[in-house]
Amino acid sequence: TIAENVQNVVVLAATDADAGDSVTFAITGGADAALFEIDSDTQLRFKANSVPDYETSTADGGGQEYVVTVTASDGANPANTAAQTITVTITDVNDEDPAFTSSATPTIAENVQNVVVLAATDADAGDSVTFAITGGADAALFEIDSDTQLRFKANSVPDYESSTADGGGQDYVVIVTASDSAGSANTAAQTITVTITDANEAAPVFADGDSASANAAENQ
Repeated sequence: TIAENVQNVVVLAATDADAGDSVTFAITGGADAALFEIDSDTQLRFKANSVPDYETSTADGGGQEYVVTVTASDGANPANTAAQTITVTITDVNDEDPAFTSSATPTIAENVQNVVVLAATDADAGDSVTFAITGGADAALFEIDSDTQLRFKANSVPDYESSTADGGGQDYVVIVTASDSAGSANTAAQTITVTITDANEAAPVFADGDSASANAAENQ
């Protein structure tokens, strides 16, 4: 049993009751024989281009068990032989980076605080993902609420008529990093550009202010 991404499988060993006899090894069969080689006479290993990935099995029939037959031969002529079927089981390693599934280009109306619910997948079974703001020109204006809700801070909710975006304009940029639960976390960063649209919010304003007076002659 070996972890995914590991090339070496097992050091082959055999005994021979004949004094002074030597043993050599060769791959002679098995459903996955083409994926294996023997290095330095005794090291059974996967070929460099066949090192197993738990999430993308290349075993015959799929699954996490790779089967190869190795034959041991002694120095007799003709050789005495013994064959062994070796079943290599692959275990999972938390090695996959998260992948964002939430939008990187959300559009919201001015005066709205919530931007997007952050979401990401991870190919490692049972893995969890957490999010953090890690950069972006407008990072100081944002926060993450309830672990996944990217939003503007209460005092930074955007006003279309008075942009506070870096450099002005209606695009606010923040970088969010997703981290999985591995001991040394696997991460993925996403640059999120939030576009603000105008809302028909302004009330009409009289040119003379809130009150005015006028004199008019009768009959007109």
